Amino acid sequence: MSSTNDAIGDFLSQARDNAPDDLQHYFLSFEDYWERKLWHELTDLLVKFYQEPQGASIRIPLYENFVKSFGDRINQLKLAQIGLSAAGQWKDDNERLTFLSTLASRVDKPASQDAYVFALTAVASVRLRLGQKDQSRKDLDKCEAILDTFDSVETMVHASFYRVGADYYQQSNSFADYYRTTLLYLACVELEELQERERQRLAYDLSIAALVSDSIYN
Repeated sequence: MSSTNDAIGDFLSQARDNAPDDLQHYFLSFEDYWERKLWHELTDLLVKFYQEPQGASIRIPLYENFVKSFGDRINQLKLAQIGLSAAGQWKDDNERLTFLSTLASRVDKPASQDAYVFALTAVASVRLRLGQKDQSRKDLDKCEAILDTFDSVETMVHASFYRVGADYYQQSNSFADYYRTTLLYLACVELEELQERERQRLAYDLSIAALVSDSIYN
């Protein structure tokens, strides 16, 4: 354990030294919270750090060398959220799929099925990009079955499910299903949080779906 702790301490020190000046304070706080086992505070700070654009290059190493060491001690949905932010840095979709599949398996526990759905929808999204539509559909069906058992769940979990579901229907030319699922997705997000280019794309795609579908406005 001592050697593990030393390795983590050395990693954080080196990461701090290599980080931009305005991000270095994060690593001091990471080490402080980690040493004092303040898992809630550490988790919230990690979520904030993973939203920093300047920290993109350290997201995967930080997850692999630090976050994984205490991942079972923290909120599993936030662990999945951090993991998904790290996964976005993989250049290769096959590597991203391996990373996300491991993450999904890690949070697949009775008490953290919301985190499992959140991670599994990300797996389904990558499978869709890789042309693995049948497996992507199976993942989405599994997510839907789990979501149906919840009385309530974090909005971001539903948003992720609907977003990937909409992508699946769009690839399948199921225009009515795409239209309906995209509206469900938009009901789960704040429009101002979407980039302008994304808002424009969704508006265009929804318009096309409405025009070509046999069941919308007909």
